[in-house]
Amino acid sequence: MNRGPWSRAARRQSWPSKSQRPSASAPKLGSSEVRHRAHGLGRVVRAFERWNLHAGALLAGVSGLIYGWLRYYGRVAGEFGPEPHPLQGLVQHLHVLTAPLLLFALGMTLRGHFASKLRQGHRDGRRSGLALALLILPMVAAGYLVQVAVGPVWRWVFAWVHGLTSLAFLAFYLGHALRAWQRPHAGIGRLGSRSLRPGGLRLDS
Repeated sequence: MNRGPWSRAARRQSWPSKSQRPSASAPKLGSSEVRHRAHGLGRVVRAFERWNLHAGALLAGVSGLIYGWLRYYGRVAGEFGPEPHPLQGLVQHLHVLTAPLLLFALGMTLRGHFASKLRQGHRDGRRSGLALALLILPMVAAGYLVQVAVGPVWRWVFAWVHGLTSLAFLAFYLGHALRAWQRPHAGIGRLGSRSLRPGGLRLDS
């Protein structure tokens, strides 16, 4: 008796043929290869985060330093007395436009690098890393508040808070990055200056 699509003949026709079935000898993606690919992707993401952070810190830091110098020490003589430097407005706009790039990179760094180092209990660079994390909030908050403050006193307070915390952030950032850069080079130097015992390979060639 024919039972429509549920008949035995219909089920046989719906089954894939032997040529369509996956072969047992077909290459499969092993767990080690999956981990290798995931590790490679993680390295790419970490490199992107690192260079994004370096670019944001460089652009925002350099433009902020130049703007601070022009604002307080770069006034020029005008027809009616000292006037702001002609490039002051341009550099200020550049600083305001590049600050979100740094803020975006800092958010990725706090979620990835900073959180993982805290969970793993790393001690190397811990002090400078914690100092950088604590400086982010006052630096960013004062930088935005100085743009919207109405009273001259509050603008002066926020400007000084932003300037001092930014200088401290740049100093700790350079120290933290320099220490991270010196670690692998110091390891290579120690290996390169040390020879193996007789019968082994020399690493100082």
